[in-house]
Amino acid sequence: MTEVSGKTLLVTGGGSGIGQGIARAFARAGTRVAVADIDLPRAQETAREVGGVAVALDVGDAAAWPAAIAQVEAALGPVDILCNNAGIGSGYVPLLETDEGWMRRMFEINLFGAISGMKLLGPGMKERGGGHIVNVASIGAVISTNQADYAASKAALAMVSECFANEMAGTGVEVTIVCPGKVATRLKETTEAVMGLKRRPSTLAPPKVTLVGDDVGVLVLEAVRANRLWCFTHQENRERVERRWEAMSDAFAALPPV
Repeated sequence: MTEVSGKTLLVTGGGSGIGQGIARAFARAGTRVAVADIDLPRAQETAREVGGVAVALDVGDAAAWPAAIAQVEAALGPVDILCNNAGIGSGYVPLLETDEGWMRRMFEINLFGAISGMKLLGPGMKERGGGHIVNVASIGAVISTNQADYAASKAALAMVSECFANEMAGTGVEVTIVCPGKVATRLKETTEAVMGLKRRPSTLAPPKVTLVGDDVGVLVLEAVRANRLWCFTHQENRERVERRWEAMSDAFAALPPV
């Protein structure tokens, strides 16, 4: 989608952080913006700033999606760009201690929330001959961390997105998978509010670079304009991604010749 001006964007989790940054970047580019968030007052604040509309939406509630979409399209017209950004973070609990209820809820929000939006808005984009779906995963989708619950949900989202891109080839519907590194967001607060309990402190080493949501918004806008499948945010993560690929490549090299 080389031209976003005059298009309609629906961004979930747009009340703060990366979602808010995406809303701002696209609004500056002339896109009509709808901001969805489980925290309606925050969505309304962002919407006022970008001259858009706000809707309340718990993306993990599949039954809530149709009404939210209808509200957006009544105000702004058909959604051309869907950005599945809303999500919750890790409990920082070792896998052997992870509560399955926590992990299932995480998948409902981080994975199935995005799938709901894709399934409801994808057909219309396909019928109109074009559109763009942006799924915000994580750098944890492509490199291992000590957050098995979160990384698993984001890795699943990345693979679903890549498969969906294959399915949409030739239809005009493009897909971008965003894999942010460390970004200043309200993910901790949102996670605790949604899950009703506090997370354990992270044992991860502090990252070298921290961006804010506006930085990521600019990168996502550029990726959508260029129809790029992958959008990374931190150059420092490249070495770890390459090391993972090298380990896979070595495993292939160890196979006996055919």
